[in-house]
Amino acid sequence: MTAEMKRNMSKTKGHSKVIHLVVALALVLSFSLVTTVPALAAPVVASVTETAFGTYTTDHYVDMPATVNAGDLLIALFTNDGGATVTTPSGWTQLASTANGSAVRLSVYYKIAAGTEGGTTVNFVTSANEEEAAAQVYRITNWHGTTPPEISTAATGTSTRPDPASLDPAGWDVADTLWLAVAGQDRGDQGPTIAYPAYYTDGISTLSSATTDSCRTLSARRVLAAASENPGAFTIPASEEWVAFTIAVRPEPRDLTTSSTEGGSVTEPGEDTFTYDDGTVVDLVADADEGYRFVEWTGDVEEIVDIYAAETTITMNGDYSITANFVAIYDLTTSSTAGGSVTEPGEEVLTYDEGTVVDLVAEAEEGYRFVEWTGDVEEIVDIYAAETTITMNGDYSITANFVAIYDLTTSSTAGGSVTTPGEGVFTYDDGTVVDLVAEAEEGYRFVEWTGDVGTIADVYAATTTITMNGNYSIMANFVAIYDLTVSSTAGGSVTTPGEGVFTYDEGTVVDLVAAAEEGYRFVEWTGNVGTIADVYAATTTITMNGDYSITANFVAIYDLTTSSTEGGSVTEPGEGVFTYDDGTVVDLVADADEGHRFVEWTGDVVNIADVYAATTTITMNGDYSITANFEEIPPTPVYPTVTTKAATNITTNSTTLNMNYTVGDFSPVQVRFAYKKSTDSVWSYTDWVPKSGDGTHAESLTGLDSSTKYQFKAQLKYDDTVIEGITLQFTTDTPSTPPPFGGCFIATAAYGTPTAEQIDVLREFRDSVLLESTAGSQFVALYYQLSPPVADFISGSSFLRTLVRELLVDPIVWVVEATGDIWRN
Repeated sequence: MTAEMKRNMSKTKGHSKVIHLVVALALVLSFSLVTTVPALAAPVVASVTETAFGTYTTDHYVDMPATVNAGDLLIALFTNDGGATVTTPSGWTQLASTANGSAVRLSVYYKIAAGTEGGTTVNFVTSANEEEAAAQVYRITNWHGTTPPEISTAATGTSTRPDPASLDPAGWDVADTLWLAVAGQDRGDQGPTIAYPAYYTDGISTLSSATTDSCRTLSARRVLAAASENPGAFTIPASEEWVAFTIAVRPEPRDLTTSSTEGGSVTEPGEDTFTYDDGTVVDLVADADEGYRFVEWTGDVEEIVDIYAAETTITMNGDYSITANFVAIYDLTTSSTAGGSVTEPGEEVLTYDEGTVVDLVAEAEEGYRFVEWTGDVEEIVDIYAAETTITMNGDYSITANFVAIYDLTTSSTAGGSVTTPGEGVFTYDDGTVVDLVAEAEEGYRFVEWTGDVGTIADVYAATTTITMNGNYSIMANFVAIYDLTVSSTAGGSVTTPGEGVFTYDEGTVVDLVAAAEEGYRFVEWTGNVGTIADVYAATTTITMNGDYSITANFVAIYDLTTSSTEGGSVTEPGEGVFTYDDGTVVDLVADADEGHRFVEWTGDVVNIADVYAATTTITMNGDYSITANFEEIPPTPVYPTVTTKAATNITTNSTTLNMNYTVGDFSPVQVRFAYKKSTDSVWSYTDWVPKSGDGTHAESLTGLDSSTKYQFKAQLKYDDTVIEGITLQFTTDTPSTPPPFGGCFIATAAYGTPTAEQIDVLREFRDSVLLESTAGSQFVALYYQLSPPVADFISGSSFLRTLVRELLVDPIVWVVEATGDIWRN
């Protein structure tokens, strides 16, 4: 085989691998959806029985599993106190028996079951009477079947708590091995049990029936995932003597069955059924015959490293049957005539697998077209298609055939079309005579053919022929004829060109003149006005680039006469005579002079939107005369007022209430006071007192409670309407104490009222702090002796009151409030 053929085969193999990979993935996915996961190859612990003893005897009957099948592996673990030896039962083989001095002995036995052992007992006889003993029996399936279990060297320990014991046999080489970590412990009820690595499973512990000094048999298991995996160590944290082993049980051996399809063979390991240990890696080699090539391995291929490689390996984790698949290969020879080439797969000899569908693409050079495939064409899908396929069922030789071609490009101007052969680009063989037919649309006529017209029989004939001796581009030419339809609305007419239908060549500029009747005016041209020079001009032009229908529009015009009465004017549109088009909506605005207001519109008001609105509209459907009417606005009445003033002359049981009031336009009025304790919810009232003019009013209240806060407000009544002033408050004096900060004293004078909140703060500080001490009481007495003349002096000046309030009293009040939490507690 040539190097080129090998290259093509390699290319084909690459394509084939991709196809096979896709198929394999699909098979794997479909298999995963419809099958269950196969069981593990490792040996399986089918059951475990446990027996404990507590009677002095040399006979120790150990329970066998309830179910035992022929070929099952039975492993017995027997732990006894002291150094007494154990007699191996009939049919059993001893793997190991080790004692830790005279404290504890662990013996291990195995047997390949006959199938009759289920539910029976086996007597393990000791050389001396033993009360303390315990046993476990493992039933194991899926094991090797012939290779017996293998056991490690024994490890022993005492109450000195030795370092963790490593019981890993060296050189283990089989994956999926079952490992049993087993131990016997003296006085197992006295201290901690053996600690297995976390990855061991199903730990089992049996105690003898004695209440103290009992032996314990312990075991746990795991499966090695790989031959090289370390099964791990376990720790003996016991407080007494112990003996320990690890036991390895090999998995079942595996069968590999190999075969091949026509065209090759499996040369390694051969074609037969071969047996291997679980986990063995087996070399696979497939050799193809002449004219064939290897495709892939099929069957149980999940453990094959590369199913598309003729030389690969398989890992024996189960029983497998595999087949080496081969396929025949054939040559395809391609060529072409002048004018093109075979671009896919190219023009050479290429090799393909039997049944391969090969894409064929023939590309013509410029000025040529593909005709057909010739040669061994029986497997070509379509011999007249430049892009097709051939199925490789033999050696084939094929040729792509081409012919020279020319393009005819046809088009037309507006107003018609080329109906034969149509409009566009058409390709013909050299020398073809092509029919030409040009048809005019309604409103057009054919003129001539233009362009590459040298081989056209008659350039002025709408129906003629052209001979294709080259690439030609031709055009059918038409000219348009357009109608102009003219009309007018009521109120005028079109005098030029008149009214009716007129016909013009495309592009003709036509004069337009519209004349209005008396009482109308020209508005605009409507309809097909795109080429009218000025649609708002009565005299203008239109350019005929199409069929147009236009209308001269007129509108009636009307007069609006506006006026107003005394007290205002019409500001919009103004006052006078104004002319508007029929239907125009005119804004109307009437402005009243000061002291006047708009009343209504009168006159021809039928089309006014709202005759009572100063701002409204009127719709002009005729000649209208309207008037805006105004009237004088009556004066606004002056209403009474009342103002509550501060209480004066406050004593322990009386005070004087004060108010200011005005009567406005409602003389006479009545005034009175409402008052109550601040803690009450119901008001008390003084009698109503008539008043006929503006002024002040005061009333004395007596019988009040001392040291009590009161609220009061002034009230005024007119025309059964009651109005109130703001609510103020005062506090009556405390008996047998100096007078409060009120009257003419400095704080009262500064704030102008004894009921100010600041005075309440000072009063509370006086009562709670100053009057509670001798020095404070003397200070208060001195203050009331010296302060009245000062209060009288500042009360007459608003400037002095403000100065004293902001520079003296307010700072004192701020300090007293800031320290309130201290002096109140």
